[in-house]
Amino acid sequence: MITKIEVIKVIYDCYERFYKFQLVDNREIFIAHGIDTEYIQSGSKLYTNPEVRLAELSIEWVLAVEKINNNTDDKFIQTIKDSTHVECIGKIIEIISSESLTLEIENYGLFLVILEYNESFLQIGDKIKFRGDLKIEFL
Repeated sequence: MITKIEVIKVIYDCYERFYKFQLVDNREIFIAHGIDTEYIQSGSKLYTNPEVRLAELSIEWVLAVEKINNNTDDKFIQTIKDSTHVECIGKIIEIISSESLTLEIENYGLFLVILEYNESFLQIGDKIKFRGDLKIEFL
């Protein structure tokens, strides 16, 4: 999913980054992890005037997927404070491989979902529920 975001805070740990950001479209705040090519030992930066950036959001480290009723409302929430953990409910619109798919979550758009196990029982149009980690890559 390519979306517009405003980075609020970055926490550095060598090449790994944790970004606290706000979605431009609906103003919700999330935390995601990413990798950068610049090595910074450790620290953080708070942005007082965040700039709008384009980013691609994906969900990885998905260990278990459950098919659910198609009438269930979509969900995209982070329930653990200061964590990249995300809980999702959405509809499969593309199966890329037995371990990756494209998911549509109402009001949030499309996400690449990386599964840790072969979930060959899934089909296009299925509504699924799962947990994973939110990842961000800047364009």
